[in-house]
Amino acid sequence: LNFQCNEVPSKNLSVSCKYNEVSRRCNYGSCHRSFACTLFLEVVECGKPQNVTNGNVYCSSTTFNSTATYVCDPKFRLVGAHRIYCNESGRWHPAAPLCYGISNFLFLALFYDDTYIRTIFILF
Repeated sequence: LNFQCNEVPSKNLSVSCKYNEVSRRCNYGSCHRSFACTLFLEVVECGKPQNVTNGNVYCSSTTFNSTATYVCDPKFRLVGAHRIYCNESGRWHPAAPLCYGISNFLFLALFYDDTYIRTIFILF
């Protein structure tokens, strides 16, 4: 990522460019109307991912680009994404999944001309 300050803007302008955990900012300098470009390290933190009832969540980090993986207990089925990500806004995305008991599902086996096509799980 390249970032340059080539022009002298008004005193009120502040430019910020983020990539991963690094941000460069250019602010109006106090020395002879010059720019002072400084490198800042900004760690984007999402915090601990939401726990799931009847399952576990595993993650090694809670900063930008980290992943959290969800696994349901035996006899429970995961509904939603099994992996979520810490995004640049400091939020886990998508939403944490849920673990439902197998008894909450209706299993339908689809056949066409006596040939198995697939099994559908319907949550009720």
